Amino acid sequence: MLLRHLRLSIHHSIATRPAGYFRRRLLRIFPLNALAVLIGWFGWSVLGLSGGYGTPAVPPSVWQFIGCIFLLEAFFPIMIGFLYPAWSLSIEAVYYLLAPLFRKIEGRRYIPGIMIMSGLLFVAWPLIRDEYVAGRNSYWLTGIVMLWAWLAGWVAYTNAGNRRYLVSLGIAGLASVATQARFFDVTNVSSAAVNGVAWIGTLMLVFYRIGDVGGRVAAVFDYLGEISFPLYILHYPVLFVVSSSLFKAHPNLNYGITQVAISLAAAALAYHLVDRPLRVPGASLAQA
Repeated sequence: MLLRHLRLSIHHSIATRPAGYFRRRLLRIFPLNALAVLIGWFGWSVLGLSGGYGTPAVPPSVWQFIGCIFLLEAFFPIMIGFLYPAWSLSIEAVYYLLAPLFRKIEGRRYIPGIMIMSGLLFVAWPLIRDEYVAGRNSYWLTGIVMLWAWLAGWVAYTNAGNRRYLVSLGIAGLASVATQARFFDVTNVSSAAVNGVAWIGTLMLVFYRIGDVGGRVAAVFDYLGEISFPLYILHYPVLFVVSSSLFKAHPNLNYGITQVAISLAAAALAYHLVDRPLRVPGASLAQA
């Protein structure tokens, strides 16, 4: 299981298999993102659906749909409501493009310096802009201030068990939650504790690689990890279509458990029929 965790690391991908790195990233990201845009476009433009989950306040243009296919949200104000998860994906795509550069400068003090500057900007964000860090039309700025969190996974891979990094990132995360409490829905001691435990727990997992299991448990966790990206990128447009049609006609079906079931089913189908066949030669639904 530990080896499987390492295999999912971006650093592991580029360090052990530099040849074809960009191709692997392209095949992982763009087909599913294009599928998400296609589902949203079909529901909005062809079926004429609206009023459901993520319905845009202003009708999106053709150029917005095209821009979203190419993940240009990081640079232009083209976000469409039912494609909202792509705001962070567009930023991650930029990070993936920069990964070879980070690979070249690792081992020096550049990466810690970049993380410090980015982390300080993140903590100070509410003083710069009184809005959520992923506020609309500011994604390029968001990419700068969130870089430290993405690089946290990078340094965790290269500095497993490093207490200095662990403590520093722990403090940075807690400080970020504290300064942006209202944007993270921190309203009392309980919600603050949940956020704090989630962040510290995540750091402990990635720095000490806790949770080495095998057998069927490992297989289940591996599968959930594989469909996590399809679930992330597809659940908004899928729920937009469903809530604007089926749930509107039958509101008694609109429950959280129903939404989760439909989203998981869509993610699993996309993984088996689109994602895995493109990335794994010879893969098929029957082989999965």
